[in-house]
Amino acid sequence: MKPLLLALPLLAACSQPAPAASPTEPSPPAPAPAPAAPAAEEPSASAVLADLRARLGRVRAAEPDAHVVEGPVEAAALVGAHRGVVERALGEPARCDADQAPAPCEQPADVFYSFYHLPDGWVGGGPELLLRYDAAGSCTQAVWRFTQ
Repeated sequence: MKPLLLALPLLAACSQPAPAASPTEPSPPAPAPAPAAPAAEEPSASAVLADLRARLGRVRAAEPDAHVVEGPVEAAALVGAHRGVVERALGEPARCDADQAPAPCEQPADVFYSFYHLPDGWVGGGPELLLRYDAAGSCTQAVWRFTQ
């Protein structure tokens, strides 16, 4: 009878109903990705030149006793612009040369525009836009320097 006793527990274990399968619910749809923020457009060289021209106009029109500072602003868009285009927009720049290297000159061929006006009798400086051109006349660097 021993074999029967062993078989009963096996039979009982095998005769139990299988657990009911839980219904599978579809997973909720993944949320849609948020739309990417539009990239800020870099200003064009013509837009930068128009802004710089207006700023230089305010500096050049300053009263003798006025202290005016009109810079710096982002000028990277000038890289690649032709020297003639820049000078038509901004006027004749101050030139650096080998004999006299005023601030902010770094190389003799550099040119710059001063974006500040000091009252008569004041000593100091302000933001200067330093421009460097290649042999073909294309701007290769437009950086701000501050003089004192």
